[in-house]
Amino acid sequence: MSIKPSKKSAFTLVEVVLAVIILGLLGSVLFTLVESTLGAAAQLNTKQNQTQELNGLIEVCRKTFSNLDGRSFLTASVKPAPGGGYVQEIRVENGPLAFAWQGNGSETGVTTISPRPQANGLLAFCLRHELDQTDLQRPEITEPAKWFVLVRDLKKMEWRFFDSRSATWRKEWEEGAFRPSLIELIIHSPASPEEVRVVFNVLPSLPSST
Repeated sequence: MSIKPSKKSAFTLVEVVLAVIILGLLGSVLFTLVESTLGAAAQLNTKQNQTQELNGLIEVCRKTFSNLDGRSFLTASVKPAPGGGYVQEIRVENGPLAFAWQGNGSETGVTTISPRPQANGLLAFCLRHELDQTDLQRPEITEPAKWFVLVRDLKKMEWRFFDSRSATWRKEWEEGAFRPSLIELIIHSPASPEEVRVVFNVLPSLPSST
């Protein structure tokens, strides 16, 4: 009885090519899935960070407006923006520095807050402190104050000021010694599908002495 030798099975070239193609497709799908997951996570993290920044900014504004020094002057004006268009600027002067994220803001000077245009067409909520040079406790200040970015990538930033005398809302406020009773901040950011509107109560100014 003769025994025939068994033939060893082997992959053909076509099978190898098909296996490589399938592995490539699976790798591509897996890479796309991982990339999209990481992108979504990064986008969510960016929105969460901006939401935290906006919440912090709103709290700082609320603290400032409700605790203004009685002798401080608050004014707001519409000015030309760098690169075109117009922006609103709020100035608080003759009192402790306002809108302080840290510390007690005990230094005197002028604080300006304003949106500044970004290269991508969005706005950045910025702040600038100009210290009082008449303060003998400090050395002479020669360099101009720089803008400090608080929140980036805003689609819209607008202020409104309520005049209790005429019961109307205004976009500018020239009477530094007489303050608006309410200030409204309107912000639209990519982190929120809708505009955010916040109304702040303002501490009245001290009556002028006669």
